[in-house]
Amino acid sequence: MILQSTAQPAPTYELRHQRRTSGGGLQESTLSGTATLTVSNWYRLSIALTNLKTTLNPSNYAVSATLQDMGPLGTTPGVAVLNFTTTTNNADIVNFKNVYLALRGFENTGVEYRDNTYVWATPGNVFFVQPPQMGGRSRT
Repeated sequence: MILQSTAQPAPTYELRHQRRTSGGGLQESTLSGTATLTVSNWYRLSIALTNLKTTLNPSNYAVSATLQDMGPLGTTPGVAVLNFTTTTNNADIVNFKNVYLALRGFENTGVEYRDNTYVWATPGNVFFVQPPQMGGRSRT
């Protein structure tokens, strides 16, 4: 996912989706239109990637993203200024056992701070996994 500045020095941005194809090529799509952001406001970028791999669709996954204005203090959820949902096919990411988050940025487009980055693989609260108990008896 790319939050791309489009008209410097104006604070105009768009959301782009970039991925590697199963043939090894690179694809990039602009799916959201553009939005002029309010200077000095905080914004929340939320992204969900869902593996939709099936026998009939062996390389499909869904992507949804929202850029939400959080106001000048970053504490008041406001309107979604950019958003999209799409299904992508011909992507090799559906076959990966591990996928890693990477953040990159260039400080020439008005992005001054990043805060509170979270990544998780399942919805819901954090949970712990333990070995199953054997019939109520402890193991020795």
